[in-house]
Amino acid sequence: IVPEEEIQPKIAKSIYLYECPTCNMKYKYEQRDFIPCPKCKTILHLVEEEKKLRTEKESIIIESPPEKIQWHCEKCSRMITTEQDQKEFFACPDCGEQLSRVIRCKHCNKPLSLNQENYLRYLGKPLECPLCNRIFTIAEHKEVPRSPTEQEKYVVTYLEIDPMQFICPNCENTLLIENPDPSQLYECISCGHKLNRIQKCVKCGYLKMFAQENYQNFIRERIECPQCQKKQEEKELSHILANLRDENKEVRLQAAELLGEIGNKKAGPFLIEVVITDQDNNLRAMAITALGMIGVTSALPLLRRLMKEDANPEVRESAAKAVKLLEDINNEL
Repeated sequence: IVPEEEIQPKIAKSIYLYECPTCNMKYKYEQRDFIPCPKCKTILHLVEEEKKLRTEKESIIIESPPEKIQWHCEKCSRMITTEQDQKEFFACPDCGEQLSRVIRCKHCNKPLSLNQENYLRYLGKPLECPLCNRIFTIAEHKEVPRSPTEQEKYVVTYLEIDPMQFICPNCENTLLIENPDPSQLYECISCGHKLNRIQKCVKCGYLKMFAQENYQNFIRERIECPQCQKKQEEKELSHILANLRDENKEVRLQAAELLGEIGNKKAGPFLIEVVITDQDNNLRAMAITALGMIGVTSALPLLRRLMKEDANPEVRESAAKAVKLLEDINNEL
């Protein structure tokens, strides 16, 4: 079932009742966030929304972590089901686009779509269904994307020339020629068009055609598979994003600096989250610098406010520099 028109759930607005799973104390807060228990510092669990306590029909339902997870590709509309949650950001095996997480409203059972970044941000927070306007909460998962082990380090995959297969660029017929002579130019037996040779990736099946005349050049040149390279870049990005949540502040600082050097705008929402929520001002300043280097112009309103109002001078200075960079980008557009 494809989510209807990529319907996005909305954050609910109200007063919320939280309960500590360790000491069973209950608290009321206006914000929707990961709130530590004032007594024992355990993250509080959302129980229900105060304004919805009048009837059982209006009570909040908390979604349990599902055994099977559904994913939806917004680009090619493919639906994928996995047995367990992913430890890295999951990409479509067909087109390489990052998949969206399919969740269901626990009241009306309609499918809703959340991209993977927002799914991680909204865990444990109440969401308002845009279809039935009732509230449900996604259960918090403990696992987050992790850094690769030594055995999982990336091995470069190069394209290899198929020794026998030729293809016609005109009619797309394929021809197998045993021990082809590189000095001879072969033609299609159907249309007479000159055939092309094929390079392929043995890992992912990616194919690339090239003219027979260039055979000697392609023997000498090693070309990395672009499809495997793209998937690896996405995997490496997810590992760096995971480090933004590491307990060690030095690891978080290095991750923010590296994200600025890589320049991938997919890191924007994560860096903004660090700027807003992290308590370490050095990290906040580094995340702001990274936002400017990457060119996340959507962060301009936040950065303009920080450069005037933030209590930390380093954060204000970084915000001012990032604002100048981003304003220059806007002026060039």
